[in-house]
Amino acid sequence: MRSTFKVLFYVKKGSEKPNGNLPLMCRLTVDGEIKQLSCKMDIPLRLWDVKNNRASGKSAEAQRINIAVDKIRVEVNRRYQELMQTDGYVTAAKPKDAYLGIGVKQETLLKLFEQHNSEFAKKVGHGRAQGTAYNGFKPHTERTMWLQPTCTWTRKLRISMQRLFPS
Repeated sequence: MRSTFKVLFYVKKGSEKPNGNLPLMCRLTVDGEIKQLSCKMDIPLRLWDVKNNRASGKSAEAQRINIAVDKIRVEVNRRYQELMQTDGYVTAAKPKDAYLGIGVKQETLLKLFEQHNSEFAKKVGHGRAQGTAYNGFKPHTERTMWLQPTCTWTRKLRISMQRLFPS
């Protein structure tokens, strides 16, 4: 099923800050449904180019704002594409929540060890030897971990773990 998706940036003109700047907002539109989120940035109105959805000029402030806008746009688009691949449909709230980290399941380091060890155990005898299993790392990590075992980790840790323990 085809879906329309648009990311738009704008300044919120009714909310001027004491320094004269205006908050920069992001509007996500999916199939006509709109969700808005704050970019957590302020911008002088004179710098904002409404037509191009970017800060105009070559000043350091304009370049900083444009880099941040580009990063947000890329990240929101990436989240939208991931959701389309996994779910097959997307509402406007889904990429917003994914970008903000709302409702995202995060795994602990020890859960990643358990998952890796159980997946690796299935491979023993099928191209992997028992001696190459990493079963000693989880108990060692539990004993020596200075963080609480319930501490959550980001996707970066999962990628690092996959590099350390390739399947």
